[in-house]
Amino acid sequence: MELKWVEDFLCLAQYGSFAKAAKNRNVTQPAFSRRIKALEDWLGAELVNRNTYPASFTHAGFSFLKQANELKKQIEFARAETLNQVTVDKPNIKINTQHSLSEYLVGEIIDHYPEVLRESVVNVEPSNFHDSVQNFLADTSSLLLLMQFDCIPLFIPNKDVQSMDIGIDYLAPMVGVDKRGTPYFDYQTSKQIPMLSYTTKSVFRQAIEKSQTTKQLSHCNIVYENNVTHSLKNMVLSGHGVAWLPLNSIKKELAQGRLLLLSKEIEPVVGRIRLYRHQASESCLTTTNLWQSMNSFKLEPVRCKV
Repeated sequence: MELKWVEDFLCLAQYGSFAKAAKNRNVTQPAFSRRIKALEDWLGAELVNRNTYPASFTHAGFSFLKQANELKKQIEFARAETLNQVTVDKPNIKINTQHSLSEYLVGEIIDHYPEVLRESVVNVEPSNFHDSVQNFLADTSSLLLLMQFDCIPLFIPNKDVQSMDIGIDYLAPMVGVDKRGTPYFDYQTSKQIPMLSYTTKSVFRQAIEKSQTTKQLSHCNIVYENNVTHSLKNMVLSGHGVAWLPLNSIKKELAQGRLLLLSKEIEPVVGRIRLYRHQASESCLTTTNLWQSMNSFKLEPVRCKV
């Protein structure tokens, strides 16, 4: 027996018509009729009285109808439980990372190593910089993926922790364009430019404020704060202001010309992307293999135009 046969039968009970039920199930009426007949053959009893219009159920049909809904639920539950067990049986790769990196970099890593998803369950735990580090230190089987800045040193007390650089990214002030391709704000001529910013607790905000380039943005006033890079990007695209964004997170928009660098005069803030692990941990083999493979992964720098 197939679950779709039970679903067909329940649909027939709802619509009372082979034609309407077949349309709802997105199959032809003859195919739908064959599936109802297959259900009857499997049960060994006629369920539908085909000599009436609209079609009506036989006594056996009404009896089975009482059980069909529960049967459908039981089959779906059994399937879900089985799939959950398969997931549980797979090794787990846990990655603690910043919200922004979880939005774009983890996906790039998986695209580079697609076998990771076939062999394991990738559990991404996005958080702020501080909490990501603390969660990593508390779970010795996990990985830590961070964007770090020279002006904000990171001290990890555990000597067992090993790290590798996998590339660099840049935070740069970006502006959206209108339908004609004209920037919403001009660095040279706009007297006041609304700034869409990360909150003061964000390591991105701290790195930006520690850089000398912020002095060149004295005519930009913060009007909105959000620690989610994707939300800031959408606000910029809608013309609400300018925001410092990691260039690798906006590759598509840069290629399409939907986002532009506010000014070449403003130096971007350089961030180093670094991956950490506990050297002596009992990580699953897939996590170890991923770590070893990451030596060949390099985040390519992104180019953008004004």
